[in-house]
Amino acid sequence: MEGKRIAPWIYTGLSFILATGIGLLFLQPPAGTLNTTLTVAKVIAFLVMAGNTAYGTLYTWPALQFSVGSEAKGLWKGYVFRAYVTFACGVTAIVIAAFQRSL
Repeated sequence: MEGKRIAPWIYTGLSFILATGIGLLFLQPPAGTLNTTLTVAKVIAFLVMAGNTAYGTLYTWPALQFSVGSEAKGLWKGYVFRAYVTFACGVTAIVIAAFQRSL
């Protein structure tokens, strides 16, 4: 039940991040090789975040609802690992954005 309530907010937030990023690319395209490389790195971080979130919502979370014992423990470990990867990608994107801003 919790996943059904939070999922729309997660995907709404991801959609706004994507729309903002695309809009900013049109308003101020990256100038130079370093800025282009950093922008590509942010896009990759975003894609990993979106992919992990979608996989968790569509596969792992429903599977966890009906799993028992060691199967549940294995699914939970994978779910938490992907959450850490998603968090690390988010922090990486923020650090890259701050660095780009200082250029």
